[in-house]
Amino acid sequence: MFDTREPLTGKPPQPRTPTPPAPRPLKAGTQTWQRTFRGAANGITFQLRIIRKPNGHLSARYQATPGKGSGWHLEGHLRDDNTFTLKGTQNNAEFQGTISPDGKTVTSSFTNVTTKDTFTVSELTLRMAAWVNTSQAVQSQQNTGASSSTGPQQSDSSAADWEKTITPEMRKRLPALSEPDFIAKLNEMCKRIGIPSDLLLAVMTFESADHDHGTRGLDPKADNGLGYYGLIQFGPEAAKDLGLVTAKDFQKMSATEQLPYVEKFLKTHGVPQAVAKAKSENRNITLEEIYMSILGGNANKAYSSVWKTKAANPSGYKNNSGLDSNGDFAITPTEAADAVRLHWREVYGNNIDERSRHLERQWYTARNPDTNRIERKWKSVYHSGIFSDKLNNTFDGQLPSQQGQGSPAPGSQQNQNQNSQQSGSIKEISAAGKRTIRNNKDWGTEIGSLDGVKSYYNDGVKSAEESASGDRNYSTDGNKYEYGLKWQCVEFVRRYYYDRLGVEFVPRSGNAEDYFDKNTPSGSTNTRRKLTQFKIDSTEKPKYQDLIIFGPNPFSSVGHVAIVSSSSDDNFTIAQQNVGVKFTDTIGLESKSVAGKKIYKISQSHRSLNVMGWLRK
Repeated sequence: MFDTREPLTGKPPQPRTPTPPAPRPLKAGTQTWQRTFRGAANGITFQLRIIRKPNGHLSARYQATPGKGSGWHLEGHLRDDNTFTLKGTQNNAEFQGTISPDGKTVTSSFTNVTTKDTFTVSELTLRMAAWVNTSQAVQSQQNTGASSSTGPQQSDSSAADWEKTITPEMRKRLPALSEPDFIAKLNEMCKRIGIPSDLLLAVMTFESADHDHGTRGLDPKADNGLGYYGLIQFGPEAAKDLGLVTAKDFQKMSATEQLPYVEKFLKTHGVPQAVAKAKSENRNITLEEIYMSILGGNANKAYSSVWKTKAANPSGYKNNSGLDSNGDFAITPTEAADAVRLHWREVYGNNIDERSRHLERQWYTARNPDTNRIERKWKSVYHSGIFSDKLNNTFDGQLPSQQGQGSPAPGSQQNQNQNSQQSGSIKEISAAGKRTIRNNKDWGTEIGSLDGVKSYYNDGVKSAEESASGDRNYSTDGNKYEYGLKWQCVEFVRRYYYDRLGVEFVPRSGNAEDYFDKNTPSGSTNTRRKLTQFKIDSTEKPKYQDLIIFGPNPFSSVGHVAIVSSSSDDNFTIAQQNVGVKFTDTIGLESKSVAGKKIYKISQSHRSLNVMGWLRK
């Protein structure tokens, strides 16, 4: 018999490497759907929007809250056993798991590897929050003339996906969408620059809306009447820099023909630098950065607390006064970007980024001081809770049923005020009232209140009665507790803390910045103030009723103090005194993961304010 054993060679036999099984085939079919799934794990709330193609290919976008920007794009596949994989095209994120046979639940792991650490969730359950069957949605839109809303979704930069949310009627009002190569060329251009195409599309939609043409945006012939034309409202200087005779030459071009000029403009106005900065900070470029490159001339204008003021640049302010949401004669980068966010929602029916989901457009009437006419105006209101899970009904042509009928939207001011643990009761005078106070120099006039504690105007001229009352303000409860000098920022916070929280500070406590003790560790007691002190760049974020302390900054050489009226993972709002008629202000927050812990810091656009930290009872 033959010996079938292998001869000895002096080496042990090596195990054979098993052949990996062939990947299962994709789950093909006739179905195309778009669905949004939500869930939370490890203190993070995930939102995952998946678009499923008939061939089993998946396109997706996810957001992690707390998180940054408009989310991150993913590509992957769904296989015949309902397993799926999605991998980030803009970062190293990866979802792996299963989609339930009924398509309503996603069970997955999540991993994201950054330059600093690796974040992993071993098991994450996401449940369907809202979904749209594309064929039904398009048919419904054709019947109603309303654009589809799939809840708080992100726009997708793929033409085959987001274009299906546009009705035929809306397509007529967005002329560029009738050009067969526009979206493909736009995506190619944005990929070269390194920016999400949906953010640039949002800016172009807003900038190129032309009422006289009856368009809602993406109008290559848009003319603002001031010598600016086209998709991004090219002006005379831009036309010259780009080799054209006049800016009006852009009206002779199609939207697709304008895209190379848009690309060159962005590359020479700070966008590559903003992309590099965002990458170094492990975040996406923001809408503010892209819009400021066009509106402000350079993306770095997004990092300034104010872009235009009426006092410093009357003509520039007048040409853009519609962006001054709160009527304080100053336009911030966030105010400008919020106008773009709201316009996107009203045109396309979803939210461009996480901030958009918290915004409400509120309409009111006021007298224009230049024309003395009553005009309809709007302001952007930020809610700490989600305001717009569905389309916000703020312009003609949208059906009231899409707003959501019955109870008020989650996160409305009514709901915020009822939850005393999350936010306070804010009352603020109208923009017209603020103008009157400013024009009349009404020193000591109320400009707003937090939880019933009033804030007063500190500019202008004192009346004889006010002068006779003295410079300092005291409590009227018999204790004659000294609030401070009328109507300084310190006086307001001392009055609030005494009247609302029963906290007494030692009298004449120095400048605003002196309320912070640099030697007190974060989370420890500030012995002079008898309150817990937190520093910026810590695991704690500001909360309702915290006393915020600003160090010296471009607006005050002695710092500033204010009270937190509401907060979220993305920002906090303060109530204050001695900032003209500006009673409230919202300051952005960013967070990063260090050794598994979230560290909060002030957003880049607000760091010039020099927030030192906060005190908490």
